[in-house]
Amino acid sequence: MKKLVFLAVLLVFVGSACAADTTTGLVGWWKMNEGSGSQLLDSSGNGNNGNIGSKDTWIAGGGLNFDGGAWGESGIGFNNAELIPDLNLGSQVTVSYKAQWDSLTGAGYTYQGLDSAGTRVLSSECPTGTHMLNHFGGTNEWAWEAFNDQDSRFIYSKNGVNKTWGDWITITQTVNFETGDYMVYVDGILYTSATGKTGTFTGLKSFTIGRNDFGGTSANMADFRIYNRALTADDVAALVPEPATLALLGLGSLALIRSKKN
Repeated sequence: MKKLVFLAVLLVFVGSACAADTTTGLVGWWKMNEGSGSQLLDSSGNGNNGNIGSKDTWIAGGGLNFDGGAWGESGIGFNNAELIPDLNLGSQVTVSYKAQWDSLTGAGYTYQGLDSAGTRVLSSECPTGTHMLNHFGGTNEWAWEAFNDQDSRFIYSKNGVNKTWGDWITITQTVNFETGDYMVYVDGILYTSATGKTGTFTGLKSFTIGRNDFGGTSANMADFRIYNRALTADDVAALVPEPATLALLGLGSLALIRSKKN
């Protein structure tokens, strides 16, 4: 009986894992786990390595601390002539990354993409004071959501989950201009959404991580990914496997306990 219960739980886990897809459309993936050196390596297979700022520092155990200083001192720069064609962005995009702030002073652009006119077509300011502000599509479309519901002790408090300042969180943003849907997930949980969005990413000319054209962000970041498709909710949840895995293991343990009692 124990073997049958364990097998059932294993099949549920494997089935859930197979339902998610975190590789299709992955056009940029910077793990930020090099630990040393001045280059940020691209693990997507496209080979678009970036150059880190002179004052940015590696974090022991993985991640990069952005100094927040002037261009050249902080932020990731790329060879856009090679990066932009490889991103191949059209009407859909997903951007996902891990971030950590210890205070509101960490506000700044976690990434920015501009078109030839300098319009922000793929940008995120998070947090900006007490909000998240995003620009998508080059048609002045933007979406924002309160990102500090109570005070500076909390990043968010939604769906029964509280995150305090200093915690690492995974932010995933998806846009699909074919359907008009815009989604923001925090740690794999839907945080906010909007409909009726229009625009395109085909005009993208430049892209940076950890800064905008005026200044850098002061924050820790890791595991930055770009997809040229809008990930599904299952795909997004798979980018943060730990809670789901723990919950599943808990379910399996409970099932085994019950089988013992029976």
